[in-house]
Amino acid sequence: MIAKHSNTGGFLYYWKLLSCQTIAMQLFISTLLVLTLSALIVDGKMYSLKLRRTEEYSYEEVIMGEQIISQRGDLKGNPGNGYSVDIDIGTPKQRLNVLVDTGSSNFAIAAAPNPILTTYFKFNESSTYKSLNKDIDVRYTVGSWSGVLGKDVMRLPDGPDVRFSGNIASILESDQFFINGSYWQGILGLGYAAIARPDSSVEPFFDSLVNQTDIPNIFTMQLCGIDEDAPKEENKTKLITGGTMTIGGIDDTLYKGKIFYTPLREKWFYEVVITNIKIDNQSLGMDCKEYNFDKTFVDSGTTKLRLPVRVFNEVVETIKERVSPEFLKGDEIPENFWSGGTLLCREKFLGTNIWDHFPSLTMSLAGMNAGEEFELLIPAKQYLRLVESKDEEDGCYKFGIAISESGTVIGVTAMEGFYVVFDRQNEKIGFAISSCAKTQCFDKPACTLEAPNILGIQNTDASDCGFDRGSGRASAMEIVGYIMLTICILCFTPVVIMYIHLKCQRYCQSEADYTRQHNELSSTELEEEED
Repeated sequence: MIAKHSNTGGFLYYWKLLSCQTIAMQLFISTLLVLTLSALIVDGKMYSLKLRRTEEYSYEEVIMGEQIISQRGDLKGNPGNGYSVDIDIGTPKQRLNVLVDTGSSNFAIAAAPNPILTTYFKFNESSTYKSLNKDIDVRYTVGSWSGVLGKDVMRLPDGPDVRFSGNIASILESDQFFINGSYWQGILGLGYAAIARPDSSVEPFFDSLVNQTDIPNIFTMQLCGIDEDAPKEENKTKLITGGTMTIGGIDDTLYKGKIFYTPLREKWFYEVVITNIKIDNQSLGMDCKEYNFDKTFVDSGTTKLRLPVRVFNEVVETIKERVSPEFLKGDEIPENFWSGGTLLCREKFLGTNIWDHFPSLTMSLAGMNAGEEFELLIPAKQYLRLVESKDEEDGCYKFGIAISESGTVIGVTAMEGFYVVFDRQNEKIGFAISSCAKTQCFDKPACTLEAPNILGIQNTDASDCGFDRGSGRASAMEIVGYIMLTICILCFTPVVIMYIHLKCQRYCQSEADYTRQHNELSSTELEEEED
């Protein structure tokens, strides 16, 4: 009798234990499914963007009009500090100078005293200024600023004769944003609303201009770089750059030959697609997606041509192999010259013309039709940037190509050789040979340097070169989802174990109590039978 009960009790014990484990496993699997499905649903909703192509628009009526002619030579600056333009703000008008930046979308201006600035926007003195009561904070790879948003009337004194109202970010605090010795007191972001800060509801400058006037939705840039033959400004030693930004049309005197267009891939930055990169006409041979990791965009606010890490390393190694042996007889090129840490001064290299001993770089862009591309030939004189050295050495250069952590950036280093058309209406970016691009040689009779050039439409087998950010983001989201799932499992497992242990402990206790009571009862029955 006792043995029979013990077998039954043991079976029930293990059955209940198995039931507890089954329930726990069901809870675990249910949690896993819910978390996985949640991650998949988030991935499917966040990154689907649909683009629409607008109809073609004719600019013939504005080419070479009086408004276009009046804008010539409106850009100024100096090496490394970018190109800037004057702008009138408020009532009465306050004239300030702003960096022209196609890589951002906010119009931001100094609105508080700063030790390195001579002037700033006094919004409390403008009768037309209106505060939007919204704070803004913008951080860059180097530098940051914060302030408040408002609206006021503005006008480009050298541009179209129109006055309109637009958003202004008044910079109240900044860190390493303004540059000592530069012309500008703010930044004119010419990008799309998708990258405006603090969000896309802030209408960018150029959108306001086009929406409130009859100005066509197009602007162009001719960045001319340094003219070494031009006299320096009185009482100043800085090298001066110049150029022209044309709003509302194309000035056919600012370029030579034909304009070649590449499609605008997405309206946030001015994103384009590179199909190939060559050094001395030799392809790097990399997967074309690597050239566009994780995007490629045209940015007048960035001085250098910036490339993803793997592409940059390949470019540098190939340039090293192609540098003229005759040039290297003078001295070794310092290794940190390639990272921008050291200047290369020609007097240390047998007094030779440095440009003539370095290879050209060719960058191919996707054409407007599938299977087509055109090539931008960028000579060494563009990626070896003439700078002023502290020791006043004659002819010192900085490497104009750098590593990027935020995609390929076609900056001033590449733009200076070309007339660049930002055709927003037709969603395309155009390149033509700039009329101010010239061979800048010290020893001009012996100069053999190539000038910037465009090799016209060619067939290419490179396809699908644009980086798939949707896939990359989905993968990142999956990783986040798996990490969160792992954390949940690690947190949930001890709870399940504790629950099972508690239930089993209670069951074992009740089983022991039952066995003890049964034994006592059995003993009593046996004693009664013996009596």
